Amino acid sequence: MDPLSQLFTAYLQAASNNIADHYMDSMNTTVTTQSLVYNDTAVLFLNQLLRNS
Repeated sequence: MDPLSQLFTAYLQAASNNIADHYMDSMNTTVTTQSLVYNDTAVLFLNQLLRNS
């Protein structure tokens, strides 16, 4: 791949990452995990909070 194509690809990737990060931050779409032990059994919870802006 020539250097100009690599530069353009890097620019597009950086721009798309910034857009995705913005939406993930503003809509709180990250999944959080929590685990606990109940009666010697491990219980894993995966939580995702979605909110409308």
